[in-house]
Amino acid sequence: QDRRALEALCTAVPPEIGAAIANKPTAKLAWEVIEPRRVGSDRVRCAALQRLRGEWKGLTFRPDEQVEDFAVRLTNLMEQMVRNGDTDLDEGRAVEKFLRCMPKRYEQLVFSIETLLDLQDLSIDDVAERFKVVEDRDRASEEQGKLLYSEQRRAGGKKGDNAGAGDSGGEPRRHLP
Repeated sequence: QDRRALEALCTAVPPEIGAAIANKPTAKLAWEVIEPRRVGSDRVRCAALQRLRGEWKGLTFRPDEQVEDFAVRLTNLMEQMVRNGDTDLDEGRAVEKFLRCMPKRYEQLVFSIETLLDLQDLSIDDVAERFKVVEDRDRASEEQGKLLYSEQRRAGGKKGDNAGAGDSGGEPRRHLP
């Protein structure tokens, strides 16, 4: 039974530690080798968590960033913080952070979500989908405007043989000798 415990320890640790404990006669002696290294990893995890909390505090929506990309960035940061031992972070708090980081152009939607919905019942994906609808609608309207502008330019160029010559009456421009 002790041998199986030792084998389990060897497979559960990184290879460089596994080599150091493989020759130990008991699982208890192997654990005594692992334990001090684990304390060091707790310190590393704590330092990583402090760095991640700083990133969380300074997180902003980047110019030209799409809503989905920001949601992925926020979710990844949240998962890293939880993995490193943050016990205060939950989905509701992440949704609040998401809404605080949104650019001014989404202010009305942020206001609507905050006043009409219970933030504790929403996930980051739910909120991101709502913003994505607005983002897609804005993008479609921009593309429609560009299409309309290019159609107007094309229609303006077909008035006569002297397209682009600067006349507006449709008659050929006569040059004086």
